[in-house]
Amino acid sequence: CADDTEETDLKDVTDDVGHGTAVAGLICGKGKTKNTMRGIAPDVNLVVVKCATAEGASFTKITEGIRYCVSQGCDVINISLGTVSEVEASNKYIAEMQNAINEAAQSGCIVVAAAGNKESDAEDTDFISYPAGLQNVIGVGSVGSGFTHASTSQKNESVFVSAPGSRVLVLNYKNPAGYKVDGGTSYAAPIISGMAALIKQMDKNATVDTV
Repeated sequence: CADDTEETDLKDVTDDVGHGTAVAGLICGKGKTKNTMRGIAPDVNLVVVKCATAEGASFTKITEGIRYCVSQGCDVINISLGTVSEVEASNKYIAEMQNAINEAAQSGCIVVAAAGNKESDAEDTDFISYPAGLQNVIGVGSVGSGFTHASTSQKNESVFVSAPGSRVLVLNYKNPAGYKVDGGTSYAAPIISGMAALIKQMDKNATVDTV
């Protein structure tokens, strides 16, 4: 949603629904014991920023979160959420988000964002999710088994690359020792973010263009 009246604290990182826990595990699960998850880039230092509630996110809070990550010197920002449509906010909010992303790019930070999901396989709605639809962002769609397009994933101009996001094994925050199967572009994005982190480990000067 794009309702900027919702107050959230970027530093209160309590996971209300388990979404952030699942995303984090895909990026940097340590996998130290048998049958435990090892993420794409298990050696990263994770900076957690909460810019949404269980009810949704706002343009303003996502923008604040991006700027906070840049201020912390983050090399990669994974955004496994997005606003539904540009028409739900004024151009002011879009411009501010784009400015924050441009600042991130100028600092050498790679911004990766989920391209968004349709509610059902039969839904024809083709919307642009933000920030995935903005410049200097690697927008990520989802593929399923056989690397075919996941029917619930967006496949419009906001998608730069796709990654596995259908029936993905993720951490289950309700059971610290357990897992669950879930899906969506939210889980495709951290796979690309993890790969970007590996590139940054090899080349600190890598930019969004080179990635």
